[in-house]
Amino acid sequence: MEFWIERSLVNQNWVLILFLLFACIILILKKIDPIQFNFFIKLGKFKEYERRYAVDRSFEVLNIFYILIFLLISLSFSFLIILYEFVFFRQEIKILRYLQIILSFKIFIFMRFLIIYFLNNNLKIFSVFKLSYFKLIIYNCYCFILVMICLSFLYVQNELSTTIMQLIIFTLLISSSIFHLLIFKETIRFNIKNSLYLFYYLCAFKIAPWLWLSKIFYKDLNS
Repeated sequence: MEFWIERSLVNQNWVLILFLLFACIILILKKIDPIQFNFFIKLGKFKEYERRYAVDRSFEVLNIFYILIFLLISLSFSFLIILYEFVFFRQEIKILRYLQIILSFKIFIFMRFLIIYFLNNNLKIFSVFKLSYFKLIIYNCYCFILVMICLSFLYVQNELSTTIMQLIIFTLLISSSIFHLLIFKETIRFNIKNSLYLFYYLCAFKIAPWLWLSKIFYKDLNS
């Protein structure tokens, strides 16, 4: 009994350290580009933020600001996955497993980005590819900051249950679907040819890769 209590305390401390790291990265974002950070945190002025940093200026994926944003997304997404394994498969939370998930996620996203980028240069599915990618990365950052806060609090308070995890995942899927429809509506409305390409894009690069990645994680659980 004492062993499991001690293990629980170790895991809680690990989660708190991860949350502090997450908060430190947000503070670094404010430090390196305070003007953009102020636009970033003002959700009600997203159109102004989008126009200034993705339209008037050229959006550069390798800018340190967006690299740190992607790091936040990676930390939060990997935390969601490892808690999913903990809640549904009773897997112990381990730092090595967490790092493995982060690495797999980063490689997966990087490879998918390169493939989509080169295909879009030929098929022209998105008229403004960088603008679409800017919207996606900022939207995902907003979502996964909330996910990180909620999951950290629920885990430390021992309130995390299968029902809550299902609700969080379902909410993410619904909100992501709606957001993608809003991004793709112009393509669907004005170009029938691109609508067909868009359907293939959704199947090949939005649905299938995640199913493939989940299959890899599931195999690791059973190995």
